[in-house]
Amino acid sequence: MLLVFDNIELCSEEIVKEMTLEEKVWQMFFVRPEDILDNISVAIRAGETTQKALEKYPVGGIIYFSQNIETREQLVEMIKNTKNFCKITPFISVDEEGGRVSRLGSANIGVTLHPPMAEIGASHNSDNAKKVGETLAQELLSLGFNMDFAPVADVITVDGNEDIGDRSFGTDPKLVADSDYVEVELWKYNPETFAIDGMVDIVSLAESLKDIEECVEILAKIISS
Repeated sequence: MLLVFDNIELCSEEIVKEMTLEEKVWQMFFVRPEDILDNISVAIRAGETTQKALEKYPVGGIIYFSQNIETREQLVEMIKNTKNFCKITPFISVDEEGGRVSRLGSANIGVTLHPPMAEIGASHNSDNAKKVGETLAQELLSLGFNMDFAPVADVITVDGNEDIGDRSFGTDPKLVADSDYVEVELWKYNPETFAIDGMVDIVSLAESLKDIEECVEILAKIISS
């Protein structure tokens, strides 16, 4: 069911008014499911333990990796339960670029395995990037995701760049910009999907749940003062 609000800004303000300061700070955190679960090294389902964790740590976003994916049914149920456990629906995300960064496409769960974006860029036809974006948006939404950390917007400027390499559309800034634009544009018009472009890497700011809790406490003190 799609809910359409006449004034979405007013709706957001009402939600924020009801939130505690700690809840607002937790909304700033994007974590792996394991980051908020004690003594669980790999999360493959969301049950009572996850529910209690999200009540205590109401994070704003969760990212899943290959280790969290077993089957299509398992993944859909885990995402659905996770959303239901949250007062505010979090961002549910994945790295699904194509090529060597394909958590879903390589998991044999009915998601298209796209070629590296360097191959798409080499075609010099932005319609090919558009087709990738359209397919990703439809397939990820069907699983319950509402965010994808893709596409890479980096322009290759150094030969032998192994970190980004074939994840980029290429060396031509205009080609990269055009390809990123048409791929992301398709996500923009679906009210339940989002895309992040220009992602180079996910930086870990905390190594443990204790570190995250300390960050929340510090940020809350800064905001309240």
